[in-house]
Amino acid sequence: MANVIRMGGTKAVGGLEVRVDGDKKTYHVPLLGQLTMGDLMTFRRISKMPDDERNDAYMDAFYELCVRYVPQQAVDSLTVEEFGQFVQAWQDASDEVEPGE
Repeated sequence: MANVIRMGGTKAVGGLEVRVDGDKKTYHVPLLGQLTMGDLMTFRRISKMPDDERNDAYMDAFYELCVRYVPQQAVDSLTVEEFGQFVQAWQDASDEVEPGE
């Protein structure tokens, strides 16, 4: 009999809770420890980029992550300062959670 491992079927619970003005639904953006391997590998590749490319690449990757979980129109309407606060809140929340939680 062959060894078997099942993949998929699990969903991250929690994440950064996001509430959009005028929308009754609550959204959740997965924290660093809850990212899929595909997303994690994207952030890992970015971390190895030269300094002058890294910040823009992080911003692009985080934007792409956000619009998968929060309506794009809501993310697009943020000012640069507000988006920066969103990024900081996500980083802070990710830092508070131990890997695997």
